[in-house]
Amino acid sequence: LHLSIRRQRQMCIRDRVINGASGQPAATMVLNGIQNSPQCTAPYAGQPENGRFISLNMGVSTGSAADMQSVLNDDRFYFSEANWKFIGADGSVIDQPATVSTYSCIPPNQTIPLGIAPGQNLQGSVILDIPQQAGTLVYTDPVIHDGWEWQVQ
Repeated sequence: LHLSIRRQRQMCIRDRVINGASGQPAATMVLNGIQNSPQCTAPYAGQPENGRFISLNMGVSTGSAADMQSVLNDDRFYFSEANWKFIGADGSVIDQPATVSTYSCIPPNQTIPLGIAPGQNLQGSVILDIPQQAGTLVYTDPVIHDGWEWQVQ
């Protein structure tokens, strides 16, 4: 898979960063790469429900508690697989590419935790279940109703 990055909107997010009131990053999310059809290693791994698994190699970092509070209304960044969707090259939409099978594919210590505290810099994987090779991955933060898009081919 090849990926390209495109900004979705300009309101709070610029270059994969949610800026806080001070102008410093409150949260930053970076997609470092995509692995096609990763091997599931968790004991109760299931089969893909939408077509095939992909593994997103992610980096997530957070800023100060004050900056996080100013835009996220919390001093935690709630990164969740449930905030992703996939839009296929044919226009079909998978609103929940995170399925029961994706949550049970890899051990929890290889994923990014749900509530990320201030001042953290984490790396981990996100497993998604998508039907097509080409399309757009969209991550939308439900608190600020904005997010990022990545084109996959």
